[in-house]
Amino acid sequence: IEWLSGFRPVGEKGPASDEYDRKRAQVLEKLRDLNLLKKADIEEYGLVHDALHPKSQRRFDFFTSWDPAALGGRDSRRVEPIHHAIRSKRKDKEERFEMALKAGMKYFPERLGFLFCKQEGISACKKAFDEIGVDKAMKIIRTCIPPSDNHPILHHAIRHAPDLENDIGQCYPDATFLRDTTGHILPQVEFYMNLRRGKRAFQHNSSFFIRATYCLTSNTNRTSRTLIVDQVWLTY
Repeated sequence: IEWLSGFRPVGEKGPASDEYDRKRAQVLEKLRDLNLLKKADIEEYGLVHDALHPKSQRRFDFFTSWDPAALGGRDSRRVEPIHHAIRSKRKDKEERFEMALKAGMKYFPERLGFLFCKQEGISACKKAFDEIGVDKAMKIIRTCIPPSDNHPILHHAIRHAPDLENDIGQCYPDATFLRDTTGHILPQVEFYMNLRRGKRAFQHNSSFFIRATYCLTSNTNRTSRTLIVDQVWLTY
């Protein structure tokens, strides 16, 4: 199974490698129909990782469509495929990164295709910036996450990779005006994350809290705003 899942043999190029991929995908489908290949095997043998190669697109699509969670949607002893794609010694890391992100967006758009999932404290987005460069990485990200699709990518960046906000924001300026799945606008997310990280204290940044709280409760009355400011102050 692992041999069938891997990329093309050395020496096969062009149409020959495409035919190789197509035939192996057909064999895998047949094995599934015969119950000789099981869904659990995908996780057990790391078949999505094996097929994550530009010359194994059909096999990669076969495994990810059958078991989308293998892209990172469950606890696993394996690294997420998007991290696996951009290991430093890979020559085709750009293509692999795009494959993983595209598949992740297809099945997990609410998690932005695991772009901000972390391995050893480093997000896949940051890893891609370091390994293939900001410009190339952002070109791939914009292809897989078109700005016109209105995904709250800046909200995710602020939550999970605030050091990347400026680089991402240059390519997604309109994301500033979006709301995330919880209904929060960008200033709200920034406010909450600054609170969580302990970077602001009311004693030294009272104007920040007052402005942010006013923004958070712009549709409420003055009494409600005052109560929220008092609650924030008490927290700190």
